[in-house]
Amino acid sequence: MTTRRRLIEWGKNILIVLLACSAVALAVMASADDLSGSTVFGRVTQWLGAGDAALSSSAAGQTQAAAQPIAVSVQSQAGRYSAMYDASALADAYARFGGLLGQALESAGSAQRSSMSAVREAIAAQSVYFEYPGAVPLAALARWLDASYDGEDQAAWFVLSVRSDAVMLYFGTDDAVSVCKTYLQAERLTRELSRSRPDGTVFAFEQAEFSSLEPLTLLDPSGAYPVRELTAESAWSDSFVSATASGLGFNPYGDGYYTESDGTLVFSESTCTLRIGTDGRIFLMNQSPDDARFAGSGESLPAQIETARGLLSRLTDGRTGEAALYLTSAESDGDLTTLIFGYFVGGIPVELTDGAAAAVTLSGAAITELSVRVRAYETGAAASELLPVHQAAALTKTGRLRVGYADSGDSTPGVGWMD
Repeated sequence: MTTRRRLIEWGKNILIVLLACSAVALAVMASADDLSGSTVFGRVTQWLGAGDAALSSSAAGQTQAAAQPIAVSVQSQAGRYSAMYDASALADAYARFGGLLGQALESAGSAQRSSMSAVREAIAAQSVYFEYPGAVPLAALARWLDASYDGEDQAAWFVLSVRSDAVMLYFGTDDAVSVCKTYLQAERLTRELSRSRPDGTVFAFEQAEFSSLEPLTLLDPSGAYPVRELTAESAWSDSFVSATASGLGFNPYGDGYYTESDGTLVFSESTCTLRIGTDGRIFLMNQSPDDARFAGSGESLPAQIETARGLLSRLTDGRTGEAALYLTSAESDGDLTTLIFGYFVGGIPVELTDGAAAAVTLSGAAITELSVRVRAYETGAAASELLPVHQAAALTKTGRLRVGYADSGDSTPGVGWMD
């Protein structure tokens, strides 16, 4: 009898497993938009945790920065120190002062309109200046710094300045300048400022010979720019294609795709198309706002930025060498939001001659279009020779002067002053 009961119990277990498998198969077929292999593959990868992993960080409460400062300048009683064009120096400066910026944003009072003359005075006083790759929403920046900010302001630069025993926060773009009082302790800021040693760097407005430049242009008159030669290569490979397609829930095997005459691979579903070019360019079009693979957790601009950053991170992590993708622009027009990202190596921008490194369009919480060119960049041991800064300043036609790399698609991007 014992053996007979054991056989009966095994039979019951097998029957339960078969019924469960049948239920899963029916659910897949019921939820699929059509019976194409790529769509079913996408549904299965979502349920197994692969298809929607890209956008899970927001839900988990882990917001990572979509941009980092490309310059930090400190004015203490001893003089000015600036971190720029050097990844290690920038990381150290931001580790020291980033938390203070977050606290200033969280405690900031009502913002008032200000002027560039007031900003110049604030920078000349004991202060710390942060420059970002482009205008970033203050609400998003505060989230990156584990703080909060209530407002829709955007700014490309920030200044914390000690003014009459209080710390004032200035921020702005080319078009507008604002200021607000914070509850950050002046003594705490000055104590941190005093740890920096002057290095001879200046803002353009601080020396008459640079008066033709934009006032907030940071320069080292000595010409000591730690810029290295750069090499670049496309991320394209068979494994890159397979990982990209499957990571986005498309079937990279069998007849799930076709190849165009220029070598571009096209994966198509009823409401979604993925194209992967031989130059490493990924282009995604999504017409379904309910597709969990490409939808984030919210429709606010900070949430949209996190949705885009999360998916771009999945597509590029471990594939860009020493470069990082930073948010350079965030614009909303009616129901659509467009986010632009650029490559930066040690705080130095890499300008692609064929357009932005990445662009993401969202409607509400869902990504509707995404384009990113995946390139790997590595710096060499040899230093790049730049035109002396005084000569470069005299030749500029726009007043903008910054070191940058120019990538035309070959293996050796050029480097020099960008006007």
